Amino acid sequence: MWRISLVPVLLLSLSLSDRIHADPGLYELSSREIPAKVADSAKHTFRAIFFQERTRIGVSKDDVAAVKTGLKDEPLRTLNELRMVSDGMLARVLLSDLEALPADKNFPLHGNGLGSGFFLKDGWFVTARHVLTQGGMPDGYYAATTANTAREKLGTWKGRLVLVDREGKIRFDTKNGKHSIEKVIFSGHPAEVVALPEGYGAIERTAKAQMLDVVVFQLKGIDTKDIALELATEAPKVDAPIFSAGYPMKTERMLDAIPDADGLSLRVSKGKVLPGAPADYQKFLAGLMKEKAARELYESALLFGTADFIPGMSGGPSFDEQGRVVSLASTVRHDPKFTSVQKYTLTASYGPRFSILLSLLPPKK
Repeated sequence: MWRISLVPVLLLSLSLSDRIHADPGLYELSSREIPAKVADSAKHTFRAIFFQERTRIGVSKDDVAAVKTGLKDEPLRTLNELRMVSDGMLARVLLSDLEALPADKNFPLHGNGLGSGFFLKDGWFVTARHVLTQGGMPDGYYAATTANTAREKLGTWKGRLVLVDREGKIRFDTKNGKHSIEKVIFSGHPAEVVALPEGYGAIERTAKAQMLDVVVFQLKGIDTKDIALELATEAPKVDAPIFSAGYPMKTERMLDAIPDADGLSLRVSKGKVLPGAPADYQKFLAGLMKEKAARELYESALLFGTADFIPGMSGGPSFDEQGRVVSLASTVRHDPKFTSVQKYTLTASYGPRFSILLSLLPPKK
């Protein structure tokens, strides 16, 4: 019916040989499986959408009314027909845009990076860098050789950032002129390791990028006094409970007693902290980095667990049992024979440890 080309943000899926027991499911905040303190923190997780500056394709003015009706009545089906990510929060943003569209105008659609995110303190917004990557990185970012240069280059990004809360309300939108990205606090570039001990410099470049899969922006125009989350100063111990919040795509696992995500709402997964990377991943790292010390530093910079990450949750916070942020959703390992939305095959999920990242962020005011 309509034509569009859009690349969705997907979490990295790698092969595996052994299965680690996990506690599957994508729970609503009201579930008894989710501790009250975790649910209270998780409700401040946002859907983050980084729209590319360039228009990918436009919906004809003759089709605008049909698209508008479809997004209201059957948002996931309509987005799928548009060949866009089937996400209820994205549908809300597009509906808002359509409401402001002048009559007899084509509707421009932009490629985007779509994930989840949260605030650490007033004005500091955090998400995974790979979410922004799908929104188009500015020239010079990848070639940067220093952390300052990487932050400067990232600060030239000219797309559109929209944040939607769990009730579907648009809370931040650089399109409206009142909101803006004021400053890049952390770029997620490999050069950011300059503030860590010297040994981190020996980590392979792509591995550095993964362990620093985080961007932090100072945002202007949004009051974050009551939505900023608390950081844990220490990482949780092995086997401790861990929870991850975000806006997952719709799942169709259809397994007894395992709640599926509807693609329209905020969900929380739960699991436990693992002692480290799965054995098959350690074998891969040995081929990537010959120095054992560098591999150990890389592995220790990540928090491995069994809380499920689903596409759409990228950049969402991971909590300890007290509702304090310990990491974020970055990477997940699923059996490659099945997609993660069809069958539950999780062996490990992981993201940067904030106990490591704390030393890279400016001190609290």
